Amino acid sequence: MARVLLAWEFGAGLGHLNRLIAVGRRLAEAGHAITVAVPRRAATAPIVERSLPGTTVLEGWSWHVADAATARRVPTHSFADVIWLFGYYKEDALAAAAERWRAVLAEVKPDLVIADFAPTLALVAGADLPRVVLGNGYTVPPPGRPLPPLRPWARAVPKESAAHERQLLDLANRLRRRYGQAPLRHFADLFSGPRTFVCTIPEFDPYGAHRQEPTFTPFNVPRIAAGPPVEARGDQPIALYLPANHPHLRDAFAAVADCNLLCHAYVSGMAPEVVAKHAPPNMAVHRKPLDLGTLLPKARALIHHAGLATAYAGLQAGVPQLVLPANLEHAITARGLEGFEAALSVLSAPGTPGAVEGALRRLLGERALWDAAGAAARAVGARPVVDSLAAVVAGCRDLLGN
Repeated sequence: MARVLLAWEFGAGLGHLNRLIAVGRRLAEAGHAITVAVPRRAATAPIVERSLPGTTVLEGWSWHVADAATARRVPTHSFADVIWLFGYYKEDALAAAAERWRAVLAEVKPDLVIADFAPTLALVAGADLPRVVLGNGYTVPPPGRPLPPLRPWARAVPKESAAHERQLLDLANRLRRRYGQAPLRHFADLFSGPRTFVCTIPEFDPYGAHRQEPTFTPFNVPRIAAGPPVEARGDQPIALYLPANHPHLRDAFAAVADCNLLCHAYVSGMAPEVVAKHAPPNMAVHRKPLDLGTLLPKARALIHHAGLATAYAGLQAGVPQLVLPANLEHAITARGLEGFEAALSVLSAPGTPGAVEGALRRLLGERALWDAAGAAARAVGARPVVDSLAAVVAGCRDLLGN
């Protein structure tokens, strides 16, 4: 029996955790002991404990943008700019995060680490510690080279972004020398590992033009059957999944109230009782994440923040999507989703009168969007089925020597 550490550091969405849980479940079934280290343990431990009963859940490290509203106005041209916004350039903060991950490693003594968006763990991990890295296209820039532009439509990285990357690399290497680790050649190397699995679809990968290795179909979303044509779904409900701190949350609730259809809603990071106080009468508030495989093939519309896993689930189900991206990662996913012509994005400032309500009315009333959703489901469903999870688990077993 091996000791396996599942580690997650950056990112607010549950996609990171769901990828780790899927792999952890397979390894637990094989008899390995699983420990999970997460940011915001109080909020995420119940999800882990439901999915992996008996698993030890530790507090890892959590990074926060000091002023999220200000951060949204700061240009982010490369992944270095994004990480910079979290204060990763501050030596005292990065050293504290590094020490926390060293403490976690000392406590767990893992035979294998499986990490999702956990660069500081990579910074302190010894070369002899077997590691598997999971992530979506956004969180795993191509290793072994300077960071390319984060926006797929951009051609070059500005000088300021390149300077951020150099400073971040210099700081990371100062700490690596402190811990007796070999220096990194590129900052991007912190986001990959000895075995790396990028789980995305080509339309959502910001680095598709620069990536040398193949990507894997997302496995943190189950294979979802396409539903009937949208016009045949009648007065079926809509689905809503947004985080509690989303700037469009109030607007989305107002849009739901305006449509008069039943809405199944999950708001992550907020107690259901609190959500219910602000929810319109036609909203059913769920205590745990929605069962997308059951709900979406019947749903008239899906409202979400443009998380990759949710967007992919909606494509499979053939449901028209209203996406409300609040950061660059989600804006990139929204752009890829719009290529299927089955989704609408609202990028306007929160509180813009009628923006979200108007978009939802269009989604519920425009036949062209319905037809495009059906075509997207057929296109995605026709792609080769690859058992990505099996490939990841095989990579883990390889590193464990069994």
